[in-house]
Amino acid sequence: MRRSSSLFLLLASLTAAQKTCSVPGDAALPACIQTLRDSGGVIEITSDVTLTETLNLDGLSNVDFVGTQSTPVSISGGKQVELSVCSNAPDLLCGDLSTVNGLTRHLYVDGVRYSRPQASADIVALFTADSTTVSKSSYTLVDRDVTSDAIKSWRENVEFVYTGQGSPWSESRCAVESVEESEGVITVNMKTPCFDTLQNKPCGQSTSTPITIENTGLDDLHLSGAGSFWVDAEQGVVYVNIGEKNSSSDNLVAIVPDLETLISGVNLNGVSFKNLSFEYATYNQATAPEGFIEQQSGGLVFAPVPSSDFCDDTTWYPMPSNVRFTDSSTVTVSNCEFRALGAGALQFDGGGQGHVVSSCLFEDISGTAIQLGEYDTANITDTNSQILDNKIIDNVIRNVANEYHGTCGIQVGYSAFTDISYNEIYDLPYSGVSIGWGWGRSDPSYAANNVVNNNVIHDFKLLLGDGGGIYALSAQVNSTIDGNWLYNMGKGAGGGAYYPDQASAYWTISNNVFSNASFCSDDCEWLHVWQDSIHDIDIVNSYVDTTTYENNGIGVTMDNTVVVQEGEEWPQEAIDIMDAAGVRE
Repeated sequence: MRRSSSLFLLLASLTAAQKTCSVPGDAALPACIQTLRDSGGVIEITSDVTLTETLNLDGLSNVDFVGTQSTPVSISGGKQVELSVCSNAPDLLCGDLSTVNGLTRHLYVDGVRYSRPQASADIVALFTADSTTVSKSSYTLVDRDVTSDAIKSWRENVEFVYTGQGSPWSESRCAVESVEESEGVITVNMKTPCFDTLQNKPCGQSTSTPITIENTGLDDLHLSGAGSFWVDAEQGVVYVNIGEKNSSSDNLVAIVPDLETLISGVNLNGVSFKNLSFEYATYNQATAPEGFIEQQSGGLVFAPVPSSDFCDDTTWYPMPSNVRFTDSSTVTVSNCEFRALGAGALQFDGGGQGHVVSSCLFEDISGTAIQLGEYDTANITDTNSQILDNKIIDNVIRNVANEYHGTCGIQVGYSAFTDISYNEIYDLPYSGVSIGWGWGRSDPSYAANNVVNNNVIHDFKLLLGDGGGIYALSAQVNSTIDGNWLYNMGKGAGGGAYYPDQASAYWTISNNVFSNASFCSDDCEWLHVWQDSIHDIDIVNSYVDTTTYENNGIGVTMDNTVVVQEGEEWPQEAIDIMDAAGVRE
């Protein structure tokens, strides 16, 4: 069922002594891969690499970008920053950021992601106090507490995080523009239109209530403990807290991701990426004026809506990924590793046919592991512009969506003949697989014949609610969810393990297992069919250890649901499903 991680590339073992090759332009990538193929090493991407059909590589048809498993080749967008004891803070390490071109939002030491300092709970509480005034562009609060002195020192790009606010399944972010004080009143000016959009989200999901506030300064860095960092952007210095070893560390190097795109491809055909690692890229949308306003599953809103009941998902755009292929066909990504990435990892959009993602490892990703398709393409009839015949099989996806918590393990818009099978997906704040965006406003659409089969998905919904291990939307004729094993669902909060949401139709959900229901922290349903827009679904041969479910659909049939009581043995049919699910050897 599970494959040993030794079969994956162990990029954490790469050291500065290994060879490097610089890629300042698109044409240099193949030469660098060839140079390092036998020796291994790091390909340093110094500017975005865009592969197109016009690049002189046989039109990029049937071209292989291939390393070897025994000698890892890493494609990296990171910059090395040497750290030494800070002259003004001897308990911290400092690094010069003059070689880093963009914002320093992410930082790694010894392959470990460091976090940014957060404001204390009493500071956050000031922004929800009754005396605080909220406008379209600012918070205004009365300076009546010494704790507010910390706010006066805030600089641009302090970031407010709205986890589960407005809706229990999303997490939006807006950054500070400036802080002003006058006669005992503090005004925190937020970047717009982000803050205005946050308070005018679609579908009545507006909010202005922060749950955490990040990147708040040097004082909070001291309190954050080991594994944290803060950037003084004005001085171009990063402060790093590695704990007790700070004052005795010599020649320590941090990796700062500097690019938002590692590799992108347009109009490619028959291109392969094998035995490579993609690592160290960033994503700065949250600190941009538009901010990161999430509607659901990484669907972003970039402007205030005309009214609170405006709810048109065709205006929401998927969060981008650090590796992206557009209007391409038969791109194969196999035995690769995606790690230490600050956006999503891998994306196929525009038209996309015949792609295969197999035997890859996705871990330590800020957003989704794989984004397939878009949310506004339901009525496209030109097959060249549709998402067709793509396979996502035998991959391990773990510890993803670890910064943008409302994203999922795998996210799919409108598609047909999509095969998501034999993957292991776990350690997720929200949903495992989300397929069929969005909400069936076009029925019929071209979405059909999709399969989500034989996956093992566990330890999901650990933070946010109203999601699922397998979450579906829209009518998808002749589609199946079969042979999956789900367990360790962290929250119910309006969702369930198997969750065909609004306007889901024409699925067969069969031969699935949901176990360890007691892991869940609240009202936890193995099946969540909550309203009558969900219709014409057959649910057959389900093996569960809870009686809690909901079925308010029309024409949603349930046959042979086997409930295993605590202490009882699972029937052999369920054991066979569990044994067959997940990555194949």
